[in-house]
Amino acid sequence: MTPAPPAVGAAGVEVAVTDAAGAPVSGGTLRLEGNMSHPGMRPSFADCREAEPGRYRGSLDLTMAGDWLVQVDASFPGGRRARRTFPLPGVRPGP
Repeated sequence: MTPAPPAVGAAGVEVAVTDAAGAPVSGGTLRLEGNMSHPGMRPSFADCREAEPGRYRGSLDLTMAGDWLVQVDASFPGGRRARRTFPLPGVRPGP
């Protein structure tokens, strides 16, 4: 994520997708959902686009300082799907 460490505002997200052998997986559709780690906050959504084989980039709006969880939902040609959730602790207040 950029900036690193992340701060309130637009955060650049890069997701690398590989198969079990470590080869890049292309042609996917990735959707991000960012949620605060505590209930009651509105989630933030974003799409990622493939920037190079197996590397997808997008921008997620982090609306508040604190701890976040970023869920990545991916679908690929042939019907393959994947979902992973990554912790994003310590988002700093904006400038």
